[in-house]
Amino acid sequence: MNDPEPFPAPPAAPAPPSPIGRCRVLCEALRVPGQAVRLLPTLPAVNADCRTLAAAHASAVAPLLPGGADGALGRRLLPWAVKGGLLVLRYARLTGHPVDPATAVLAGAFTRLYDDAFDEARGGEGLAVLDRLVAEPTTPAPQAPGTPAESAAVLFAALRERLPADRHPVSYGALSQLHAAQHASLRPPGDRRPSAPELVRASRHKGGLGMLVLGGLVQPAPAPAQRKALLALGGFLQLVDDYEDLAVDLRAGLRTAATCGNLPLGALYAELSHVEALLAALYGPYRTRRFTDGLVCWLHLAAVTRLVRGRTPPSSAGPAAAGPPTVTALFTRREVIR
Repeated sequence: MNDPEPFPAPPAAPAPPSPIGRCRVLCEALRVPGQAVRLLPTLPAVNADCRTLAAAHASAVAPLLPGGADGALGRRLLPWAVKGGLLVLRYARLTGHPVDPATAVLAGAFTRLYDDAFDEARGGEGLAVLDRLVAEPTTPAPQAPGTPAESAAVLFAALRERLPADRHPVSYGALSQLHAAQHASLRPPGDRRPSAPELVRASRHKGGLGMLVLGGLVQPAPAPAQRKALLALGGFLQLVDDYEDLAVDLRAGLRTAATCGNLPLGALYAELSHVEALLAALYGPYRTRRFTDGLVCWLHLAAVTRLVRGRTPPSSAGPAAAGPPTVTALFTRREVIR
């Protein structure tokens, strides 16, 4: 969910990351050595969840997409669907609200395609199908989807059948707010560009609403303290996404907190500590630690990706490789679904 505000275009052939740049990121990571010990023990369980969610994607998501499991969209969407589903699945365990893997991966796939619909619709065109669905969730989905917005609408309809709006009012209400915020980000900003702190606040706002959508699918009626934790969690996740997407956003000419140089790794660890404290007050330190260990895993892999890649955009990749994605592949793969 990046603000599509114009930003000076990067050079046609960006220089590789300098040794000084790599050292800077490494030094940031070394400032929080206590977190690093949480990375490796997390990987086996997360990889097992990835395999479960990949199987659910093949049965619940891919058949709804153009070309099915063998289509280009289904293959390229798989890592993103599993990544979002992983968040939903692990949050459900934290809160004690069971959710089946098919529903989790369907929610992850929808959020990815929803984001892509806005990434492609710089002027707001092509979003009418999503506008209608958000305004009136019972609107029929397209029969032959051909764009990210139409495919997102099909997945939304499938998700709605599993989790109807009348039973999850918080989630659908947050989606309406998020949709309005997304449309607002498409409007020309005028002469004044937002400052870096304003971009951080915007990321927190949209990320928080996005997590309230997903969390509301797990917890139909979250209490005020739970809503506060969800908003903080979503804000943190969006900032990590901005941090990880630095090279991609520079190439696309997007202005974010990361491209402005206002998002150091240490600040993200501070955000994570705040989220962890809010969740621990609700669910206890042990259950919270099991959940946030996965977030630490993501944050470390994001830092490693930045360390290796620096500000150089990833090369254009072909279709995703077949087979269940591993956590390392999930959290270092950065591309927009097309």
